[in-house]
Amino acid sequence: MIEEKRYPILMILITLSIIGSIVSIAIWDALPEMRSTLLVDYTEAIMAAAAVSVLNLLALICLKLKIKWGSLLVVAITLGNRVIGFFHFGLTVAQIPFIIWSAILIIFALLEFKKISKTITHHKLLLILISIAIIGEIFSIVLWIVNPLIFQGMHEARFTLAVDYEIAVLNAAIMVALNLFAFFGIVKRKKWGPLVLIASSIGNRMVSHPIFIGGTHLVFISWTIILVVFSFIEYNQLKD
Repeated sequence: MIEEKRYPILMILITLSIIGSIVSIAIWDALPEMRSTLLVDYTEAIMAAAAVSVLNLLALICLKLKIKWGSLLVVAITLGNRVIGFFHFGLTVAQIPFIIWSAILIIFALLEFKKISKTITHHKLLLILISIAIIGEIFSIVLWIVNPLIFQGMHEARFTLAVDYEIAVLNAAIMVALNLFAFFGIVKRKKWGPLVLIASSIGNRMVSHPIFIGGTHLVFISWTIILVVFSFIEYNQLKD
């Protein structure tokens, strides 16, 4: 029964996202005072919102036609939109509702993809997500150690850190170890596996607050929510 409701809920969420983008375009175009939240020229924000609207509409059509990659398109669009949002709005507390919205949208999209796909399960999806998390942490370690110029050569990779980079590297290394431990437990279908992942993911978000400048770590909140939700699903399945 619940699975049957996921599809219409996802369709509604995408539709609301499209409406939200269109409303944003209208507001930025008609009300100059509302452009004060933007860090870029409003025309750039309008173009981005228009592109997101079109892509979401395409994803909506794909889902309606039961095309498998439609759900993955939603995930890609949503993640991309959040990254673009970082450059357009910065990372502030005001972005939290949009981050949570993105997480919800991605969760429903992944669940829909799982339903359409005959080979993937919640278990496999969670393992894929953990693998991505581990790769991301390792990439962060390399990035902070090498410290290359990023963002069109304007900033070094460590510019988001509020502490010595070695502390951030240590934190990331600990997360790699914990995620690997959780990965092993989940592969073996141990009940403690998902619990370790839930605890480490939430703990990492809490620890990240003093490590990063401003609200930089907020961009990862949606990822943490996704990991926690799928870990909880995995744990419930192991209990049965």
